[in-house]
Amino acid sequence: MKYLIDVNIALAALITGHSEHGRAEKWLGGLAASDEVLLCPHTELGFVRVALLGKYINEMATAKKVISGFVPGKARLAFVPDASRVKDLPGWVKTAAAVADGHLLNVAEAHGARLATMDEGIPGALVI
Repeated sequence: MKYLIDVNIALAALITGHSEHGRAEKWLGGLAASDEVLLCPHTELGFVRVALLGKYINEMATAKKVISGFVPGKARLAFVPDASRVKDLPGWVKTAAAVADGHLLNVAEAHGARLATMDEGIPGALVI
């Protein structure tokens, strides 16, 4: 199975002091070698932005190194492009808070993957 992870899972997995680190580690650790974890520009950039703004990481170079070194347990890692446009957002996206969720869901579907998240309420997403 392929899973596109969102920013929350990336943060929780890569920041050992994150309150959901154990949850992310457990899910990633349960994936098989035949599974594939996907990163996209939105997830990578979101990780860097939130890691720096949230003071999880203090330097840009370190944030870039951390996300670039992500290893999802036994699962394979792949980077996928992002060609989703605003006009393609799902109809359920009605608020600013839902824009990124709808966007990532589109990116996941475009790559034959399931969006993996910690957020409830995203139609079709896997809540870990």
